[in-house]
Amino acid sequence: MSPSGVVVLDGPAAWEAFKSAGGPSVLFKFSPRCPVSFAAEEEYDAWLAGLPEKPAFRIARIDVVAQRELSRAIAAEVGVRHESPQVLWFGPDGKVASHASHGDITAGSLRGA
Repeated sequence: MSPSGVVVLDGPAAWEAFKSAGGPSVLFKFSPRCPVSFAAEEEYDAWLAGLPEKPAFRIARIDVVAQRELSRAIAAEVGVRHESPQVLWFGPDGKVASHASHGDITAGSLRGA
């Protein structure tokens, strides 16, 4: 069963609300125009499908084409160079604990993160 409540970051207010909720979280950044992003999204979706309905962390995703400025602002704010596709894991303190991009995004690597 995949989790409910995956947040779509569709603007700055959504990002502010997501990060202000606190606790550990994960953010998936993808481009709907990129074949590498498509492959990573399939892996991400497979990982999501294996999660419990209410995981111990919050989950968000952002379309980096539709939300280009926000995606770049997030990269600058968290101090991790923008890439797409990219997964950012945030610890309970809201800081990036780890990140992966491109071919490193697999269901297995996400389970182990």
